[in-house]
Amino acid sequence: MNHPRSIKVESKVTLHKDGGATISAATFEAIQAEGKKCLRWIRSNKDGILVHVLTSAIVLPVLALLLNLLWKAIVAAKPTPHGLLSLLRADIRVSAWVLPALFLLPLVLLHLLWYARLYRYRSDTFFGLDFTWRYSFPKGRVVHVRASCPRCQKPAPEPTGFLETYDNYLCRNRACNYNTASVGAGRMEYPWQEAVQRLVDERRNEKPTA
Repeated sequence: MNHPRSIKVESKVTLHKDGGATISAATFEAIQAEGKKCLRWIRSNKDGILVHVLTSAIVLPVLALLLNLLWKAIVAAKPTPHGLLSLLRADIRVSAWVLPALFLLPLVLLHLLWYARLYRYRSDTFFGLDFTWRYSFPKGRVVHVRASCPRCQKPAPEPTGFLETYDNYLCRNRACNYNTASVGAGRMEYPWQEAVQRLVDERRNEKPTA
């Protein structure tokens, strides 16, 4: 999930003797433009932000609840014996569900964290088009694949018929007239969901260069 760049605007503010200040129109427009970029970034990554918030809202309370129940089960299992020798000889008995819960809950929490990390990568450029997608739960498969023109951002519908599939894509916006073949993009692959799934898996398995 790519974060927006930090705002870098040359401040042109004039202070007055009465304590007031005025800001130049160019500075105001620059700040307004950066604000719009931040809003566009939030809208384009709202799915990933929502997944991270929901994961945190589920993981933390459940973990605290389990630890609280485990502690209560241990404390209430048997009166505390007196003396170190009797403490070592004492048997601690807990409910039958506690041990399976201790084993399964960490696996569930790890899976939720893994699923939330998937949303760090949910957009890229393939075949000369900008693609966005979501991930299914719990398998984490690529779903809801959407494409758009990288020049005018017009949605690019996927061809459905055999005779409509081409090696390149031509933007339907006549004012844009973007052609993936003109930018040296690779041959278009269909269906898009399977192609994007394969490319996403390849990107994940790529070893970072030193």
